[in-house]
Amino acid sequence: MVRLPALHLEATTDVAGRFTIPLGELASDCGTDVVVTAPGFGQWVYRQTPLLTYEHGGGGARLYIQLETEVQDRTYTHRLETPRPPCAPI
Repeated sequence: MVRLPALHLEATTDVAGRFTIPLGELASDCGTDVVVTAPGFGQWVYRQTPLLTYEHGGGGARLYIQLETEVQDRTYTHRLETPRPPCAPI
């Protein structure tokens, strides 16, 4: 299960781990927490994950998630980017 708690959105992955979450109208280039869970694994949280609109990001984002038995909590960082404002419907 992949969730965007602040936006009240979630999706179930297919057997290959792919998923789609329709974002609707969001502020451009915002950041939000992504929470991933799967039976038998610890929860995975990636904070301030950038969500790019079609205009700026080509319509998608790719996450590389490696679930482990322990809980994981990380903050998205990129050496060329500044912190993004929180995502909110517009």
